[in-house]
Amino acid sequence: MKKKLLWSFVLTSGLIASLAIFLTIYNLYIKSVAPVSMTFFSLTTDDQMWNKFGYVTADGTWVMEKPDVMYSPFMANKIICVKREGVCRDAEASVDAHGGTSYLRVNLDEFPIIKWDDSQIIYTNNSPECVTYIYSINRETKQVTGIRKPRPNANLESCKDIEKNEIKLKLVSGFDVWQEQISEHTNVFLNVFILILIGLSYLAGMYLAWRRKR
Repeated sequence: MKKKLLWSFVLTSGLIASLAIFLTIYNLYIKSVAPVSMTFFSLTTDDQMWNKFGYVTADGTWVMEKPDVMYSPFMANKIICVKREGVCRDAEASVDAHGGTSYLRVNLDEFPIIKWDDSQIIYTNNSPECVTYIYSINRETKQVTGIRKPRPNANLESCKDIEKNEIKLKLVSGFDVWQEQISEHTNVFLNVFILILIGLSYLAGMYLAWRRKR
């Protein structure tokens, strides 16, 4: 009887310890692949701010539309367009990981506006040598999109590794991107953990069978 109680205690303690180890490793893993939550998508669309004051803002995270993947490491963007100045400013904060350490990177770019009417703002980024970016803020569809196009007259040697196809971008809710990243990596982690459990169960079964034969 005492032996059975001892085995029950050992098994229960082992399960609790395994669960604690699993949760600890899981939390560390998730923090390494999805270190921070990001801002929700928002866009100024009311007529007074758009037409009277000429001041439009947008918040979110840039992703590639096809495939729907992050444009760069975890980032949050705030875009501010001022009509009287003829520019849109894109403030970007991102988290980069190198050698197990995470770094916060902040960047501010300013782009010229080439169109501003009642329904759409278009601004461009022509500073890269090999590509050009065209961004659109659409008041009617309530979307912020972009497209990266290769420059036809770009230096072939320095631009040979740049993808020649057009890449579509979209500003979306960073919180949704963060949740998707967690969900994707949780599935990977659980699959690996299940395989480890199967292996350990097999080894435990082999050990118990060996003990019975003795």
